[in-house]
Formats: sequence, structure tokens, C-alpha cells
Amino acid sequence: MEPSAILSQCLIFYHNAYRPKALPAEYGGNLVISLSIHLSNGEALSCSSLELEDASSLSPEELWEKTLERLKAQVQERDCPPRCDYLDLPMTLAWRDSQGLPTPQIAISACLLGERCRYDGDTNLCPQTLSWLEAGQALPVCPELFGGLPIPRPPCEIQGERIVDIEGKDRSQAFRRGAVKAWEMVQACGIKKAVLKARSPSCGWGMVYDGSFSHRLIPGDGWFAGLLGENGVEITTEEELFPFPSPRKGDELKSTLSV
Repeated sequence: MEPSAILSQCLIFYHNAYRPKALPAEYGGNLVISLSIHLSNGEALSCSSLELEDASSLSPEELWEKTLERLKAQVQERDCPPRCDYLDLPMTLAWRDSQGLPTPQIAISACLLGERCRYDGDTNLCPQTLSWLEAGQALPVCPELFGGLPIPRPPCEIQGERIVDIEGKDRSQAFRRGAVKAWEMVQACGIKKAVLKARSPSCGWGMVYDGSFSHRLIPGDGWFAGLLGENGVEITTEEELFPFPSPRKGDELKSTLSV
């Protein structure tokens, strides 16, 4: 199965908040909330705060809540839940069970599955991970999106107790929020194994960039990976799992994470 066909069955829920240069006069506010979701049949649903009739009188928090309510309503109108519903995970797990689909058994960084959620809008596709997705065993996770960071976004690195972007802005709150959200999903599925993106400030395991944005590595873990490790989840990165192109070597290592 082509990666694009597999990914069309897989939900990546992301949102973006931005301040455009020009807005309709009747909108009134200066912040736009944009939400998007993919259903298991490949259909994409989206909703924007520009569609709200009372947007001009709403706070940013209210804009987010009302826009999210509209997107939830769209999902509920379809008889086709997302593969992993980050809007209502228990509902989707119940639906998967009713369809005889397995509960996801391994968390995988969404960028490794081909989702274009990297900071630059690109992907870190690792084809060897797609078999888990095709079998319905993968839970795609992107803590940075769950934390509210947009695509694209400035690259970020860990600096001591903070995560900052290359422009010097402290992004710790978003990374912390996203790590907790992703962990809650992993916990809800009872997942005990994860394949995460090496060196990422969220998903790196064992080695991360040193915070100088000079590609220097130091020992350490990304914040989401660290949270998983603290809670007993077995973690590997794609570089540890598939370090060589040899299928024999890859198969040998993959067996250590069989699900």
C-alpha cells in the first residue's frame, strides 16, 4: 500500500492560530483559529473561527472552544470515525472494537509515518514503520502539534530547563502541554512500546541537540520521550530500530518490538 493511501486512513488532528494581515471587516477579532481532521475514509474536515457569527465578541479561549465544538459536530454527523480520534479517543476506541479493529499497540512519531508535521512542513517518513500503521497497530503522535504549535514553525531545541525556538522565543509551555496530551493518549490505549524520532526536542531518546542550533548532540531525552520513559514505556528511535538498509538487520531489530 502506498504511504499516502495508508495515511489517508490515519487521523492527524492539528490546529493553528494566526494573525493574518487582512480580515473581513465584519470579523472584528484579530486571531483566527483553524482546525482540521482526517477521517478513516480519507475525508478531511476543517473548521475556522471565521465561520462563527459572534466571533468579534469572543476571547481567544472562546474562539478555540466554539471552533472545536463545530468541528466535533461535523465529525459526529459522519458515520466514519477517525482512526485515532484525538477529539474523543474513548469513542474511537469503542468504534474500533465494534469493527473488530485492534487497539493501537505502539506509539509512533507521526512524522515517521509520513505526516508532514515537521517544523518545516516536511516529513521524516520511515517506510519500515508503515506495516504497523497498515495493520492498525500504530498510534501516530506529534506532541508539538498537540501542544498548539503551527506548521511550519521555527526549529526548536532544548536549552537547560526550557525549549526555545531559533528566534529565542520560549516554547516550553507548548512542548509541555503537547507531551502531556500525547502521554494521556498512550496511557488510554495501554501502549507500552514506542518508536520515536531521534534527536527531536519532543521525541529524542538518548541524544538531543544541545540548544545552540549548530547540530551538536548531547546526551538527553526529548520531553515527551522522557515522560514515556518515566512511566515505563519501552522506547526506541527509528535510527536504533532501522540503522541499516539491510532487511535482515532491520527484521532482527524489529523483532525486539514485535506487538
